[in-house]
Amino acid sequence: MSSQEYYRPIADIGIISRADEVPQGYILIARTVSGIDAQLWSGKRSDKAKRYLCVKPLQGDKVIIEDVIIMKENKATPRGYTYRESTLNDGIMALKKQKICVKYVAIDNAQTALCSVILVNRAKSEYAPPKYEYTESEVNGFHICFDKVDMARYSQQQSQPPPPQPVSYQQPARVAEPVTNQPLVIEQPVRSLSINSTSMQPPLPNNYNHLQHNNSRNDNLDIAKNSTGSSIDGVPLQISPSFDIRNVGDISDNIYQSPYMIDEKYRHEFTLENQVMTNRS
Repeated sequence: MSSQEYYRPIADIGIISRADEVPQGYILIARTVSGIDAQLWSGKRSDKAKRYLCVKPLQGDKVIIEDVIIMKENKATPRGYTYRESTLNDGIMALKKQKICVKYVAIDNAQTALCSVILVNRAKSEYAPPKYEYTESEVNGFHICFDKVDMARYSQQQSQPPPPQPVSYQQPARVAEPVTNQPLVIEQPVRSLSINSTSMQPPLPNNYNHLQHNNSRNDNLDIAKNSTGSSIDGVPLQISPSFDIRNVGDISDNIYQSPYMIDEKYRHEFTLENQVMTNRS
């Protein structure tokens, strides 16, 4: 899931019984923030049933999700919440002993909306990033954690025109010049300019040591001769496989934070800086 999809409000949350049957438009949350299998069915170990959480980012929907809770199955669903009783892919019982209820709000009346949903297992020392909210209860040891986006700010950013795309310029292809049967001409190499003339050199001081100067010059010549070759000449350069980004693999989407959350976390109003500039003027 990209950062833009995390920033986008969530329009629906549901449960599926197979990780390979994610409905169109939904995103599967199959693992926790540290990569643990986030299977939500609380049956016996011999039970092969599985349940996974999935979310649907806003894509022209008329409603968004303002809140999500986990509660015991025998408790009454709170007013204004909807009980997600069945799985999205095959319509069977969603959870056992627990139930997930979501609060839908019309997009025109919504003030905030869920924009990032992750799962954490506190028994495995997992915690959500700062500013994320936790559900009070858990399902099969997992808490649903979520970040929220301000809908007024989101709508304002959506109404702004997209930034202009950079224009790529391609140089026109060169037309190959016709090859003519001309004789091969080898030019004489340019001779190096010699500055040994004493008239071009500055006057030497009275205490100048000619013997020391000649010795240092000979040493420099020896170094230049020895530096013409190296013991690693001809050895191909090979980069360590640890730097090959193709071997990194897939990075868990749950570790990303929404741009809205990053903006709120590192917001700086420059109040002190503006005050200093005002005093100077």
